[in-house]
Amino acid sequence: MRALLERDGTLDRSRSTLVEVSEDEGSAVERHLRASPNPEVDRALLDIATDPELHVETRVPALVVLCRPGNGWIVPRLAESARTSDSDTVMESILLRIHRCGARTPESLRSLLESPWDTTHLWAGVAITACGDDHAPSAVRDMLLRACGDRAWRPGPWARLAVLAAARVVANSDPARADAYRAAYARMEERPHRRDEKRIAEEARAVFASYDAWLRSHPERLRSDWEVRRAASHARIESDPRLRVRTVEDVLERATSGLDIGAATLAVAGVEESEFRERLASLDRLAAQVAERIRGARSPRETLERMQAEIVPDTQRFLAGLDPSDMDNVLRARAGNCVGWTAVFLAVAERLNLPLHAVFVPKHVFVRWDDGTNRINFDPSNDGAVLSDEEYARRFGASTAMGHLRNMTHAEFLSVVLSNDAIHEISQHGTPDRAVRSALAARALHRANDDALFTLIAAFVSDPSRRPGPDELDALLSECSLAAEVSGRRNWDPIRCALLLGLHRRAKEIIDSANHETTDEDAPARAGLCGLWARAGLGEAAQARADFAAVAGRLRGSSEARALEIALSFAAGAPDAEATLERVLDGGAGARTPAERGLLRALAAHMIADLPHPSGREAAMRAALHVIGPATALVETPLRRSGSSGAMNDLDGADLVRRHRFEVGLVHAWILDQLDRREDAEAVRRRCAGPLEFR
Repeated sequence: MRALLERDGTLDRSRSTLVEVSEDEGSAVERHLRASPNPEVDRALLDIATDPELHVETRVPALVVLCRPGNGWIVPRLAESARTSDSDTVMESILLRIHRCGARTPESLRSLLESPWDTTHLWAGVAITACGDDHAPSAVRDMLLRACGDRAWRPGPWARLAVLAAARVVANSDPARADAYRAAYARMEERPHRRDEKRIAEEARAVFASYDAWLRSHPERLRSDWEVRRAASHARIESDPRLRVRTVEDVLERATSGLDIGAATLAVAGVEESEFRERLASLDRLAAQVAERIRGARSPRETLERMQAEIVPDTQRFLAGLDPSDMDNVLRARAGNCVGWTAVFLAVAERLNLPLHAVFVPKHVFVRWDDGTNRINFDPSNDGAVLSDEEYARRFGASTAMGHLRNMTHAEFLSVVLSNDAIHEISQHGTPDRAVRSALAARALHRANDDALFTLIAAFVSDPSRRPGPDELDALLSECSLAAEVSGRRNWDPIRCALLLGLHRRAKEIIDSANHETTDEDAPARAGLCGLWARAGLGEAAQARADFAAVAGRLRGSSEARALEIALSFAAGAPDAEATLERVLDGGAGARTPAERGLLRALAAHMIADLPHPSGREAAMRAALHVIGPATALVETPLRRSGSSGAMNDLDGADLVRRHRFEVGLVHAWILDQLDRREDAEAVRRRCAGPLEFR
């Protein structure tokens, strides 16, 4: 790099690392090496690009610089690196750029066409086709279809490469059509449009229609071994009646007559019809690879361990905006949580006739091998941990009396998947309609699923316009199997939901009837705190405020306690309400983050709006509006989180901002609605309720 900086006056010497100067595909480094080839530098860059010990942020820029016309000699080594790489980022970067070298890819790269992970086989098909290998022309069609589909996906460079690959396929028999595709590619590559996803999708849609028609009229191009196997797999899927489920309604209709767990889980995820068959084919390919991997296993435990090695990556992750419990997302990005990986294990086991069952404990799910003789608990999301029932009971508070630790039916497991979908829709995308639909379906499949009940109530909290009447809400709360006996923090859900829904009398009845003998040392104070909240809702805000310090002192750091302290001061009409607000928001030492202040303002405003005010309801709403006013600006501060158990959580700052903005915006819009400021409320919803983007 020092040599390049000395020889090339166009390089910015303040940016003296390979990563920085080659971040753009038309970088100065690439231009320099194209004009003045240096084999020694290229060999060094190739060593960097293919070294698995180096970080991807070092390897990818080296790939960007290397993949250029005239460098065909690097193709075999890059192809082998792509085929064996344990980094999706490196593999994608190689497949995306290898065509630039101007050499045909080795046949060994075709092995990636058999990958069960949804995007890998399409990447490989498009890449080898762009390099002149006509083994997988239908993969190009599918990539174009995905680029112009409705499902959230960034078409970008893969759409452009698919258009170029389509031109290669049709070039010999239809030169005019190939020229039209190349013209579309040139337009997509133009700088003003290169990052315009709408424009790229429009170009991809036009090319897809033309290319699909051409492939249909040239069936002889679909006769490679891979294309024949693919067509046979798709035909088998279409002919199997157990796989003909596409919607949640289909799942509910067939719940008692036999379901394929893979197809049902994909239907719950809302996979588009155009992609459904390919997802099922991905599961079939994965099952075939697992069958090969477990051949010769000498025990059930060894079988499970080999499944783990084949299915779950060594480094697990979560991706922002992507529901990790959704098996469709697991197949697309190989990223999931306990529900997502359990769903994949069950789908593969069903295809291989292995005796696997889902098992549920509070806030967690895993698989169990149970063939009547051997019984092994196995946790795919926890590096394949094997724990006894007693250990799960100790760690998670599981109880067989409450339905935990038993083999679940497919319908019961799908109920868990649906309740997780509802939670994700509320917290990430802000779509209470889908959340309510999923929670209701979860309860229909398994009435005893308390999580589905709590999620349904949370959906009503998130969107007050969807709430049923008080009698129906009270009936929902009455169904909580844990309402009468509080046994831990988690079991305050029904009480908190009742309070947020404004059912203060019902909340007080639950608190008064609950048994607070629990290992949770904060339970008495928590009960007192909720009791004060309920008491204030029944019109006793001044007395509740007077009792606050004595009852809730130990929970002053919790969000509910801090928000309630603010709310009580306003609901009681206290003259020091504004001073209380500032003191609580500052947290004593000014250590609270701006985002936390914003979320705390939103919760306090919700409470204020819900509590009686000495001057009437409109005064309560105006006080709530005053408290929440600055909240949206406060939550614009980006944050970054780490996942639990050392796992990487790619929920970056921008996505947290969107999530916080939605949470605050929902309350803000509701308060404006109550004040008959409908246009302002709609403006807040438009600004704050946008979905998170898939990353």
